[in-house]
Amino acid sequence: PEDLAAHLEHELSPQKLRALLQEDNFLVAETEAGLVGFVQFGEAVVDTAWLTEPGTPQPGDGYIQRLYVLSERQNGGVGSALLGAALGHPRLRESRTVFLDVWAENRGAVRLYARHGFVKVGELPFFRAATGEKIGVDDIMARSRTGV
Repeated sequence: PEDLAAHLEHELSPQKLRALLQEDNFLVAETEAGLVGFVQFGEAVVDTAWLTEPGTPQPGDGYIQRLYVLSERQNGGVGSALLGAALGHPRLRESRTVFLDVWAENRGAVRLYARHGFVKVGELPFFRAATGEKIGVDDIMARSRTGV
């Protein structure tokens, strides 16, 4: 709970979201009951020091920053629909390469991205939001129109 609270305060506060809405694209998934997920994407910002595969992000490359689906709606196609819509959006459709990072232990998300053509190209440390303690790694994944 303390990690979630710290993450929400630092990464998804109303003030932070207002700033993100000015620089990134957001697509949402809704049902009659309300919001069930969203995807955030924009310009690629990748620290090449963490990449294990050759290649350097180029201007115009994309980055999927977040893809969240309510837990009770996971494994029902919402994440795949959001990811497909993001990849088909003009902002990402013309990107040579689209990057993302995902907690390596989130097997369902890793499988989702792999089904959409993403492959692991590096990894970076994953830290607890509340304490800064390293607790694992995020896989950096990429999908390229010309090969990774």
